[in-house]
Amino acid sequence: MGVVFAGARGRDFETEVAKLLREAGFQVTVDAGVARPRQTDLFARSDSFQLLVEAKNRKKKVDVGDVDAIRARLNRTAADIIGVIFSTSGLTDGAIKAIEEDRTREVLAFAKDEIEDLRRGNKNLLTLLERKRTEIRVHGKAWFSKVAELEFSDVELPTHHSEFQLRGKNSTYFESGSGLTEAFYSLDVPDSGWGLFGGEGARLSMRPALHSLDDLQNLVGYIHRNFGLSSNGWFSIHQSENSWYGIGIDSFLHATIDWRRRYEQARSQRFHHSEQLIYFDKFRDGWIELSLQQRVGLGERPQGLIHNSYLVIQLPGIPVDAAPYLKLCRYVGNDFASFEHIAERLTSRIRLKSPIKLDVCGTIISRKAYASDDLARGVVVGLVTRNPFHGRKSLPVISFGSERVSLQELAKTELLVCSLRDWHDEGDKVDCYRLQGIEVTTGGAMRVLRPFGTWNRMLKRARGVRPKART
Repeated sequence: MGVVFAGARGRDFETEVAKLLREAGFQVTVDAGVARPRQTDLFARSDSFQLLVEAKNRKKKVDVGDVDAIRARLNRTAADIIGVIFSTSGLTDGAIKAIEEDRTREVLAFAKDEIEDLRRGNKNLLTLLERKRTEIRVHGKAWFSKVAELEFSDVELPTHHSEFQLRGKNSTYFESGSGLTEAFYSLDVPDSGWGLFGGEGARLSMRPALHSLDDLQNLVGYIHRNFGLSSNGWFSIHQSENSWYGIGIDSFLHATIDWRRRYEQARSQRFHHSEQLIYFDKFRDGWIELSLQQRVGLGERPQGLIHNSYLVIQLPGIPVDAAPYLKLCRYVGNDFASFEHIAERLTSRIRLKSPIKLDVCGTIISRKAYASDDLARGVVVGLVTRNPFHGRKSLPVISFGSERVSLQELAKTELLVCSLRDWHDEGDKVDCYRLQGIEVTTGGAMRVLRPFGTWNRMLKRARGVRPKART
């Protein structure tokens, strides 16, 4: 459990803070000369932050003089370095006011309860830093986290009713070799711009302060309880040389929690310290996207650490009853969030001049394609194929209004997900499948791609009745 903060003195507390920073992925230097000739307790550096850190373990609260002192040190350093104070006794009102009123050199502060949560593993240091920096930059507020009850962790979530049949196995997600890709595939791309000339409705963006997988499950439970998620949401998980694609919110949570097994079974064994996760789902007449990063590989920790979370809801317009959305904003601590009008079209489609014959690796089977059917009946609604654009420099170009964009993300993944416009029964034999085009929308974290195609000719039917073609 480490040193007890209340009894720690001097170097003991600095050592404990340095340990917390290192566990969050920082490189830490003790007694750094970054602010010479003034003394500095710690200097911490990561991909996103450079921090000048002061550790205050005393009965007296941090006051205006302490804030002025760290600013004096900051003024002797590079402009992108942020000051951070860890205090076991909290801050005076004057100190908080000083942090908020003078933001020429940013100072972030951690109070007693936050430090205790970090020590127990209940909070994620990176997430707290990101949230504190956003609040001071955007709203001019010194933000401190509150203890949140995980009251929605046990909400029953929708169960997936689709699966992949790939390499002789059935699963709810599959792995594809990739570079550092931004390719996100979905079988469905809801168009929230219907009836709106030249625009695409309204978007609500939030940054939930998620620290752990328990926090993630709690937020998902809250969203489903109050708004409803479907059984057909899509997710992707991106590593430096691997990507995983899957179906269903339940599968998304399982794959996120089970990251160690995914890594053990991955073809490439070279991993970055963080992976990016995205969940995309139909949401009323629009869509919802949750993206986050999970820090992995932290020694004996039983689970990863969640940070950099981003929640986006896209609707055809601002709802008449905005109360549920206001409650959501308050629940995730984003009281200042607001709907943004999307004045341009963010969804578009391209049809290939010459359909491409696909090299099929597996199928996507729905066990509930028709509400009246027995769940045992399988219907092929999509494909997993060799990506015909993998490694190519010449890629499809799609139009968003007057702008033409090359779909560079298509070149980075070995496998591609293709939605079938014409479904057929599991077990039917067709001569070949062809890619006809790609539908694209601009999501919160990256573009969402829906490659689509169909089969050419039916050779043999597994059943007597052919399913109705999808429209």
